[in-house]
Amino acid sequence: MRYDATSVSLAGSNFRRRASPHGREHALWSKQIQQRQRSLALVMTGLVLIAVTFSLSQTVRGATYLSRPTFERMLAPLKESPSIVQWLPVWASASANNKPSYEKCLPPTSIARVEAPRREVHIVEWSNLRRVFAVEAGEAVDARVATFYYPHWVAEANGETLSVRAANDGTLLIALPPQKAVVKLEFREPARTKISAIISIISWTLIGSVFIFVSFANERRDHDQIRRDATNQI
Repeated sequence: MRYDATSVSLAGSNFRRRASPHGREHALWSKQIQQRQRSLALVMTGLVLIAVTFSLSQTVRGATYLSRPTFERMLAPLKESPSIVQWLPVWASASANNKPSYEKCLPPTSIARVEAPRREVHIVEWSNLRRVFAVEAGEAVDARVATFYYPHWVAEANGETLSVRAANDGTLLIALPPQKAVVKLEFREPARTKISAIISIISWTLIGSVFIFVSFANERRDHDQIRRDATNQI
C-alpha cells in the first residue's frame, strides 16, 4: 500500500494532537482568551494596576499615639468652645436661641451626667445605647440626663416605664418616682429597623446567589463550546 506525502503529513498532525494533551489545553486557553470577556479582563487588569500604582505612590505616615492625659488636655478647651447650631437636634431650639445655622451657641454649663434636684444619684452604667443610674428616695422630680432627647430613648424603673421628654436645651428629662429606684435608660430601635435589616440581608443574598449562578452557567457554557470546537478541529 502506498501513501503520498500529504496523507503522511495529515496523519502525523492528527496523531500529535491526539497524543499531546498540552496541545489541546493550549487550544482551550487560546479560545478562552479570544472570547468576549477578553476586553473586560484587560480593563479590570488595567484598573487594578492603576490602583496599586496610586497606593504605592502615596506617602505613608505612621500614626502618632497620644497618652490618656495628653488627650484629655486636648479635649479640655473644646468643652468651653461654642458649638454649631446646625448640629443640635430640633428639640434644642432654646439652646440655639433661634439663631441661623451659621451662628454659634454656648454648650450647657453643667457637666454632670445625671442631675436630680434634692435627690442623690449614683451612675451604675454608661454606654452608647444604655445608661443605668440609681436614685435615692425623695421628691418626684425630673432627672436631667446629659443626653440629647430622641423618641427612641426608653426609661424604666421598678418594672414601670417612666415618662421621657425633651428639656428646653434639647437634653433628656426623666420623670422620677418618689421611691428609691434604679433607672435604666435604653435606646431601642423600632421594629421597622430590624425588618429592614432582614430584608436587606435576604435581598443581597439572593442577588449574590443569582450572580454566582449566572457566572457559573456562562463559564460552563463557554467551556463546553470551547471543548466542542477543539473536538471538531481534531
